[in-house]
Amino acid sequence: MNTRFEEIYDLALVVIQDYKLDNIYKSDPEVFYTFMRGLLTVGIPDFNGCLNDLSYNYEEIETLNEGQTIKVKRYYFNNELTSKEKSILSKIVVYNWFKGKVQDVTQFQLHLSTRDFQIKSEQANLKQKSEYLDKLKEDYLQEINEYQGANLDKLPFFGDL
Repeated sequence: MNTRFEEIYDLALVVIQDYKLDNIYKSDPEVFYTFMRGLLTVGIPDFNGCLNDLSYNYEEIETLNEGQTIKVKRYYFNNELTSKEKSILSKIVVYNWFKGKVQDVTQFQLHLSTRDFQIKSEQANLKQKSEYLDKLKEDYLQEINEYQGANLDKLPFFGDL
């Protein structure tokens, strides 16, 4: 068995509320899947100590799009991941999505009319977002620690003692 990337996306999308992503999905699902795959694959190395191999592959499937049959790639992990592993990966996807929001150049543009108020407002907003981003990272790192703690005997280092 294997785990489809869409399973991770579904878990992440429970938390992610983004009308831009919704519109991308409605207008071009393949662009949506490519974006989500990027969030996931860039985060896979952050899941240090996963007991399952996180290598992945894809298969080409045919689907109908506006009356035409097209081939699309659907990605999957080569192993069946546990629910805990899926949860951790979905939290990493959420972290990477929010990190993109924090790093968005438009977030640094001033939007209000009074200059002093603008600068303080934007700084406070960015500070809050940065703090929340740190909290998201702490959450998934804590999940990884708990996961590894529950499986110490299965980790390569401890299993060799």
